[in-house]
Amino acid sequence: MYILNTTFAVEDSALEPWSKFLSETLIPELQGLEFCNVKLYEILSSDNEEMHSLALHCEHKNLDAISLWLKEGEKRMKKNLAQQFGERVLIFSTVMNQVF
Repeated sequence: MYILNTTFAVEDSALEPWSKFLSETLIPELQGLEFCNVKLYEILSSDNEEMHSLALHCEHKNLDAISLWLKEGEKRMKKNLAQQFGERVLIFSTVMNQVF
């Protein structure tokens, strides 16, 4: 099983509409692509009090499906977020494979 971790830095002013985007658009899209165990974590070690750091974890059994999401789906999501929020929401993703 592979884990897709997408970290979001969200300004206070964008937190509520971003949360709506996440729950109504992004999570259903990921679940429709067979991502599972979708969880959202708040990152507590952030030094920037004006930004909320959040990590969205979801699992997929197929690395090719994650690669396709990163190439097409995430590109589309970044464009959508940039249009809606500008630089008030920033993201980056990593892919992890459990070692033990």
